[in-house]
Amino acid sequence: EGGSKVLDPETPQRKMPFCTASSGGIFAEAQVLNLTPPSRIGTGICFLDHMVDQLTSHGQLGVTLRCGLVESGTPAASAGSEGAKRESPEPPTVFFTPLRDYATGLSGRPHDRDIAIACGQALGAALRLTVDDVAKASTAGGGTGKALFCCPLDEAFAEAKIDLQPDQQRRGQCTIMLE
Repeated sequence: EGGSKVLDPETPQRKMPFCTASSGGIFAEAQVLNLTPPSRIGTGICFLDHMVDQLTSHGQLGVTLRCGLVESGTPAASAGSEGAKRESPEPPTVFFTPLRDYATGLSGRPHDRDIAIACGQALGAALRLTVDDVAKASTAGGGTGKALFCCPLDEAFAEAKIDLQPDQQRRGQCTIMLE
């Protein structure tokens, strides 16, 4: 048997917490579940929504990511810590003002930088929690803690190898090969 352990999508998973972050007047929260699409994404920037959707479909992840303008006096206004976690069995009711879709003609885009920062921090923290959870499950069941993903495209072939338990020499390294 040896080899790597495959996590069955039918296996019930523990609920992952929402990770939160803020930048300027923008608040974001994210949750990532392994092998559990569909996802719910609403950042207010169509292109960012599309790119996160690509991550979820190719990575077979269930991502919930949303952000909004923080209203004073709400729980979000005082939550401003980067990468904070909050346990929740279901996505919470919206307690911040949702951002409008910028494609509808909103003049000026003063919050784009803050949206990118807050969403990136919240999504990064949520992805770290999921990777840690998968690494623990993989090695606890006698697996190797390694994963391989291949994506054939029209005129290219992408391959990603992830080693969640690298030896000390390779820890923290990223190798990129273009052929």
